[in-house]
Formats: sequence, C-alpha cells, structure tokens
Amino acid sequence: MGNVNKVFLMGNLTRDPEIRYAQSGMAVTNIGIAVNRRVKDRNTEQWRDEVDFINAVFFGVRGEKLSQFFRKGRSIFIEGSLRFSSWETPQGERRSKLEVVGDDWQFCDSSREGGGGGGYQQGGGGQQQGYQQAPPPQSQGNYPQSAPPQQPAPPQQPAPPQQSDPPQQSAPPPPNDLPPYDESAFADDDVPF
Repeated sequence: MGNVNKVFLMGNLTRDPEIRYAQSGMAVTNIGIAVNRRVKDRNTEQWRDEVDFINAVFFGVRGEKLSQFFRKGRSIFIEGSLRFSSWETPQGERRSKLEVVGDDWQFCDSSREGGGGGGYQQGGGGQQQGYQQAPPPQSQGNYPQSAPPQQPAPPQQPAPPQQSDPPQQSAPPPPNDLPPYDESAFADDDVPF
C-alpha cells in the first residue's frame, strides 16, 4: 500500500519570516502559522475557536520570496509535507519536533487590496514555474505607479521606396517619464503595506 504525506494549511503568520543561509548558499526560511479550528465544548454546548501553532520551513527561492512579501499577521496558504526530527541536547535531553516542509505558498488576503492573489509554485523536476501573474497593483502611498503593459503593435506593410527622396532617419520616440513595466516584478498583493 502506498503512503501519502501531504499538508494544506491556511492561517496567519505568527512572526516575520526568519531567513538564514546554509553554508552551500541555500536560503532556509522558517515561519510560524496560527490555524484556528472550531470545537464544541461538551459542558456548555457552545462552539469556540482553538488555535494550533505550526512551524514550517521553506528552502531556496521559495523561502526568499516568502520572506520578501510576508510579515507577521498576513494570511497565507501553504502546501507541503510533515517532517519529524529528533535530537539529543548537549545536556543529554531528548528533543523532537514536527514541522511542515513547504512546497508551495499563496497569498490569501488579496481581497484587502482588490483583485486576485498570486503565489509561488515549484514545478515538477525542480523547474521553477515562477509567479502566477495577477493584474498590476494600484498605486498607493509612496509607491510608484507602474505603466500599463504595452501591447505589441500589429505588423505593418513596408511602404514602397521613393526614388527621389534621400534616406531619412526616424525621429526618436518621445521621452517616457515612467520606467518600463516589468510584469515579473509584481503580482497582485506583492506590495507590502
């Protein structure tokens, strides 16, 4: 019989992501997530929330991007697997922990800024898929507004050459006050507030 080790969690970060780098240069990002669950009190027959605090770790670019866009209190959806670790302290005490090793993460609170959220996903075979693109965010506060994406112009037929006119150089394009739009730099909710 096969085994399955898959976890899906949605909750709020209990602290800012903590990023460290291994000797190999790989990023190791640790987060804590608070996840509520509803339970019915046997004595009062009332429903109440209980909170579970769960630690998770992300490796590589996934963790770096997570630490770039998330802060304490922000909602997050993660997908991963459980890992059990045990060790002995220098004092001889036995310690253990159960944590989630994250594979994917997504924004959950995109409704705060409007529009849909994007997430970072790792594809099969270790190939990076990148961000799921969402509409560009609206300018707020001191953040610069990005120019809308440029649509490619339809191809035009070349004009027949004129025989008597000397070759002319085309005029330079008018100056653009805005920096070029880079879709990979933003997903909907990527601007921290």
